[in-house]
Amino acid sequence: MAFTISDKLLLATNLTEQELATEIATVLYHRGRLPVAAAAGVARMGRLQFQHLLASRDVPVDWADPIDANAGSGMCAAVVREDFLDPGDGLGAAVIPDKVMAAAGLTDADLATELAVVLYEREKLSLGRAAELAGMNKWVFNDLLAERNIPMHYDERELARDFATVRRLVAR
Repeated sequence: MAFTISDKLLLATNLTEQELATEIATVLYHRGRLPVAAAAGVARMGRLQFQHLLASRDVPVDWADPIDANAGSGMCAAVVREDFLDPGDGLGAAVIPDKVMAAAGLTDADLATELAVVLYEREKLSLGRAAELAGMNKWVFNDLLAERNIPMHYDERELARDFATVRRLVAR
């Protein structure tokens, strides 16, 4: 059973399949689950291009990372497109094959959690949507973010809404 990213998630993040594949590849590489060549295959880009992308995101890159023929074997097509909706609608679901998941040593739940954290950190998903993707409630997901020193996205508009709610409750 391959790890599947639904169309619903693609729409919620406003990312293309390519961008989501790149996010997944970055997670797998950054967490030390795949060597750079295999992660570049998941991202559907060349190794050097992927290394430059990692560097631009301040992810430590081992430029001398040796090519592991076994780990990267066959992973150039690791993220594929399958149409689950009506033909011609242009949407599909990115799929991470079992072979990649096994090479990364991740369960579906592990990858979903890692992806949720990254997408929340990059402000592509709200706390609620990220928690849903991770299969956790908001409080547990928030604790996970705190453990990883990832700040909550809380701006002045949200603060004003919270104050308005408190005023309304106090006025009752």
